[in-house]
Amino acid sequence: MIVQETHLDDFKLIYKGAVLKDEKLPLSAYRLRPASTLTLLPIHDPAPTAKASTEKTEQTSLTTIQQELAKTSPALQKEHTRLGELLLQALLRLDAVSANGEWEDARRERKAAVKEVQALLDRLDDAWSSR
Repeated sequence: MIVQETHLDDFKLIYKGAVLKDEKLPLSAYRLRPASTLTLLPIHDPAPTAKASTEKTEQTSLTTIQQELAKTSPALQKEHTRLGELLLQALLRLDAVSANGEWEDARRERKAAVKEVQALLDRLDDAWSSR
């Protein structure tokens, strides 16, 4: 009946902010009260756009990739710097740890920690330079 009155092929009925989903149910099934207000929302197909603008080509993909890289590059540079500084600070703190000459376990542990942090710093720098 609504289709005949409005000449709309596709629409949504909204009652109190909720979409009445089952179009086969009569309105009485939704427990509408007398003098209730329904909103009829027509659904339109989006306007067709030019085929060239939506056509996916290798060049549009490359452009999209380059734009994304340009957006993330400053953030990556900042993060690389931050991580490098954190690792260098850890090296300085480890260097400040003094192990008595007789404390072989402490000296060995400090040496292993310095090597591990240095390896992480090398990996970070290698990854950055290979970009």
